[in-house]
Amino acid sequence: IEFAAELHDFIKDDLRRLYPTLINKAQITVYDVAEKILGSFDSELAAYATRKFAREGIKIRTRTFIQQVRKNTLVLKDGSEIPFGVLVWATGLTATPLIRAVEATHSKSMRLVTDEYLRVLDKDGKPIEDVFACGDCAEIKDNLLPATAQVASQQGIFLRKYLNALAKGSPEPKPFHYTHMGSMAYIGGWQAIMDLGQGKNLPKSIRGYFAWLAWRSAYLYKSVSARNMVLIPITWFLTFVFGRDISKF
Repeated sequence: IEFAAELHDFIKDDLRRLYPTLINKAQITVYDVAEKILGSFDSELAAYATRKFAREGIKIRTRTFIQQVRKNTLVLKDGSEIPFGVLVWATGLTATPLIRAVEATHSKSMRLVTDEYLRVLDKDGKPIEDVFACGDCAEIKDNLLPATAQVASQQGIFLRKYLNALAKGSPEPKPFHYTHMGSMAYIGGWQAIMDLGQGKNLPKSIRGYFAWLAWRSAYLYKSVSARNMVLIPITWFLTFVFGRDISKF
């Protein structure tokens, strides 16, 4: 969804100026097997994003199963063929050969199963010594978490503290506990949606321009280094003033 929104902005803001006679030939279509887009978000936010896309001319086809991808053609499960110029595949990933080969307990999705300390469990359900897993390749037993960056980030911080405690001989920390910080998605045109869940003293959701500001602020705050926190706003400012840097052929 975010890629479709960014691509639409790119076409509308930059390519329209450079190649005005070709803009009418561009069409963005999002295919999703689910009943609606942004299924993990509040239903009102998902409906808001759907309406926004419809106004911008972005087509959404839900409950659509892609059977095969050929050169410049999508083959759907019902046998129909859809021509395309550029295809961006953004569905989930399967387990790597390494994860599949590990002699441990695997979930139905072939993710490694861990205990609450992120220790990988063997086939008997016991922790394997000095083997840990976090992020998309693993899931905690009886505690299925979404495969998102904030889950992996919190798990990484927990593992750092846990391993340091082991190295120093300190008491091990409490089991891993995930704290949901909300979900955000950019939907184009300087607008975004934020699903804050059931947080205390906070609105359940935010949408529109203020959500976009929060989305940009969170993106900047999570930058890896101070250097990035300086360079990224400069790039944003230059793009705002001069447009995106596009090579002409």
